[in-house]
Amino acid sequence: AHNNRGLISRSAVLTPIKLLYYRMFAKLYAYCGWCADLVMVNSSWTKGHILELWQLPTRTVLVYPPCSVAEFKALPVTEKDSASSAEFRVLSLSQFRPEKDHELQLKVLVELKEQLPESEFSKIRFVMIGGCRNQEDEQRVLSLKSLAAEMGIEDYVDFKLNVPFTELMSEMKKASAAIHAMWNEHFGICVVECMAAGLLMVAHNSGGPKMDIVTDYNGKRTGFLADSVSSYTAAFKTILEMAPDERRQTRENARHSSERFSEEVFVEAFISAVEPLASKLN
Repeated sequence: AHNNRGLISRSAVLTPIKLLYYRMFAKLYAYCGWCADLVMVNSSWTKGHILELWQLPTRTVLVYPPCSVAEFKALPVTEKDSASSAEFRVLSLSQFRPEKDHELQLKVLVELKEQLPESEFSKIRFVMIGGCRNQEDEQRVLSLKSLAAEMGIEDYVDFKLNVPFTELMSEMKKASAAIHAMWNEHFGICVVECMAAGLLMVAHNSGGPKMDIVTDYNGKRTGFLADSVSSYTAAFKTILEMAPDERRQTRENARHSSERFSEEVFVEAFISAVEPLASKLN
């Protein structure tokens, strides 16, 4: 839906043509898959779709994409839950594309403003960091800024575009929590990065974040999942009400859990997947 121009989505003639195109492309895509000796997928959610389409269970292997977990885990978290902390910074890390649903994130901030005492809400700040690919993305950011002003929350949200890695790490160090709002994201490497950095993650209850990333570690919570403005708001209110020790434990659980997606684990999984194929070629 995000990729169809309005003219196509509204046209009684063009819409069936595009649906026919999708069906033909799906058949061609399936044929290409049947020719593969090995299929690597990046999440359980993706694996389910590929198995349904290609039906190659013995040739399909799940290999999580690599993340610089160690680099993010090196960030300190000891001061994030101190009683003297003046701000509760929530980091949003994603490109400024429609499917990332920054508008939902702004609506969550509005609900928090409506439901929390002013003394508590005044400490909250959303920091939206992301890349802009083109002029269309830049215009989208301007629209989001205008929307924030209309909602009366412009003083509680920052937009940081195309920041260098050093600034990203600095913002992660200052942040207490993170928000991810994309529906059915295949994996969600930014979710892993935030959890490895020790941020209390509230991610969308779908796709890779739901099935692979924000899952219990040794039976203990690593983050939160939500799928509506109200459920995101409830998750952040829960975080704000958590005792400091409970927050610290959740951060540690998330960090330990993120080690499953390290570069070292990726290398081992990749080699394990291709070794049988290589032996056949020899």
